[in-house]
Amino acid sequence: MIYLRMKTLLNAMVCTLCLWLSASAFAEQYLSQSDFLAQTLGAQHSAQVLWLSAELRNKLKDDLNYVPQGARLRYWQAEQKRAWILDEIGRDEPITMGFVIEHNQITQLRILEFRESRGYEVRYPRFTEQFSAIHLDNKRSLSQSIDNITGATLSVNAVKKAAKLALYLNEQVELSSQ
Repeated sequence: MIYLRMKTLLNAMVCTLCLWLSASAFAEQYLSQSDFLAQTLGAQHSAQVLWLSAELRNKLKDDLNYVPQGARLRYWQAEQKRAWILDEIGRDEPITMGFVIEHNQITQLRILEFRESRGYEVRYPRFTEQFSAIHLDNKRSLSQSIDNITGATLSVNAVKKAAKLALYLNEQVELSSQ
């Protein structure tokens, strides 16, 4: 009887370990945050903070259907360029993306870390280059359509949502600095 309980417990522990290892096996960091900032903004960039007031939280919820976690969002700036590093859930796990925005247009998008089991194709330049020169239109939508990737719809949607968020946040920083 004790042997049976121990065997069941051991099987449960092995299954839990296998699930944990398989979930973490898909996580892959392509570029560190510091490397992204150095490559896109250079050495002379400074960290900034956008405080999420109640008014801004309501705007984010109403305009983008986005509910931010925390009281602030960090971004980095060098001259006219701003970099935003955002996480957005693909299917189950967050995708970490870096956006460089200049004159309220995306100039560069990089996938920094991908943790899902599928949909990793969003990291390739063939996909990310579609976001170059995109801005928000009057309806708070991306100014150009983005081609989907078969089998990666949730990852594509996550990148598009994060792009809208980065552009919107950048607009808010522009408005507050005027």
